[in-house]
Amino acid sequence: MPKPPKTLYHYCSVAAAHSILSTRKIRLSPLANANDMLEGRLIASELATRLAKSQVSNGLGDFARFTASTYADHTDGFAFCMSEQGDLLSQWRAYGFDGEGFSIGFDYSELVKDFGEVNFGSKFFEISPVDYGVEKTCDLLDSVTTELERIDKKFGDTVRLNSKYSIESAITGVKGMYENIPSLFLFSGTQEHNSAFMKEALSALQELHFKIYFFKDAGFQEEREWRALRYRHRDNHPEITYIAHQNGIRPTIECFIADPAKKVISEVLIGPKNRTDETWMVAYLARVGLGHVRVGRSSVKGYR
Repeated sequence: MPKPPKTLYHYCSVAAAHSILSTRKIRLSPLANANDMLEGRLIASELATRLAKSQVSNGLGDFARFTASTYADHTDGFAFCMSEQGDLLSQWRAYGFDGEGFSIGFDYSELVKDFGEVNFGSKFFEISPVDYGVEKTCDLLDSVTTELERIDKKFGDTVRLNSKYSIESAITGVKGMYENIPSLFLFSGTQEHNSAFMKEALSALQELHFKIYFFKDAGFQEEREWRALRYRHRDNHPEITYIAHQNGIRPTIECFIADPAKKVISEVLIGPKNRTDETWMVAYLARVGLGHVRVGRSSVKGYR
């Protein structure tokens, strides 16, 4: 992991900033609703590329590709997204409501602390940088591919996709398939040791399952994003609440920044088109118990 920055910044609207600062709650939102359609799916795509160049048999390769492609359909990444850059024009445009919002700075050393059983801190979420298709992705996928090659040599041609399906149709139609076609019928075993093979194959792929939301396409690299991330299966877990969004009802996980953790909020930057008065902003922060927070204004000039 690269050396963490002192401060990570969350760009947001005026309303969202007011909510975070007044209630001291942040919301982890499902990445399925993010602006990158490949969220959670990049690893499966990269794995397919590696398998095509490997010694893994077609049957095991199809099984691995299919299994990895299902992870994002059943496990969502609930994230609070931040950037190493607190005053970047592209970030103001994309996430700071076209410069009218705020950039809230979070102290990294506080983000990774253990605050006990409260729903904030290292027991509650994982903090990690996003990897933009470079070293970590390669190392992880190479390791998994090597392990699959070992399993293939050990068990031989043990599994294969049933001839009535193609792997492409299986992957692209995975949601409908789970409703209409039991996954049991997609693949068939060809040897007696199916259970041992399945256990080892799934164990090798499991290494990918809870890493899928820390990788993005290199085109997003300018964002220099870090995430506070919590994985949850798509079911009615008690910590998940639901909010009305402008285009639907969305699940969310709320994290409360109790007094022991309040220094995690360290800075507030006022956007280049935001007309909030700095003096009143300081007074407001003191009113809500955040008098230690530094207040500044974006250095972006001439943007309108």
